[in-house]
Amino acid sequence: DKYVDIFSVTANIDKQIYYCDWKNNGKDALKIRNDKVINDADAIIVFEDGTRDTNFFIEMSKNSSKPLRIVKL
Repeated sequence: DKYVDIFSVTANIDKQIYYCDWKNNGKDALKIRNDKVINDADAIIVFEDGTRDTNFFIEMSKNSSKPLRIVKL
């Protein structure tokens, strides 16, 4: 999130925060949130930090038709 904050300010890009609804969606909350992020995006930029959640998001993004840029940290 820190890198998204820096990038959005530097590039003057609006950002939207999406939260997982763990209470209502349980173990599917992350996938549901990621689907919404991908569907709402015009393009996807991921700052790859090696975490499991980020890698999961990258794999989901690769299966979409959206332009994808992965920035390795």
